[in-house]
Amino acid sequence: MGLVDGYETRSMPKHMVDFKVFIVAKPSYFERPVVAALPPAPEGKNSANPIEPIRIWIDMNRNVIKGMWLRVVTSVLSMITGRPGIHPREISRMLSPGVTLKETIDVIQWLCGREAVEIKGKMLTEYSGCWAREGYYRALDGL
Repeated sequence: MGLVDGYETRSMPKHMVDFKVFIVAKPSYFERPVVAALPPAPEGKNSANPIEPIRIWIDMNRNVIKGMWLRVVTSVLSMITGRPGIHPREISRMLSPGVTLKETIDVIQWLCGREAVEIKGKMLTEYSGCWAREGYYRALDGL
């Protein structure tokens, strides 16, 4: 059965979907893209606010918890790819109470540094929307 009532895919005319597909690799397909050096995970050090809490992916010794960092980055990136133009407040709301808005913005800025995410329209410290760029999946290379 198909997704529409009364429609059966097995009764569909087969000649409509019987065609050849030719796939030709361009020379650029064989070239591996050069990925920039992995920037460090943001630690949340802020001289203007010295009592700012430590980020969720940083332990008490100021070392990055790699598994947590990967989980947070993957979650934020998957929300951006799933909902183009999503606002950081919405991402933060969906990850609440585990990730704060400031942490979400830190991750988005890190992803911008990896050229995986594009931000359109700045408003003070928040952004009006985030879009995934072509090759966004390479942002996690090396993690």
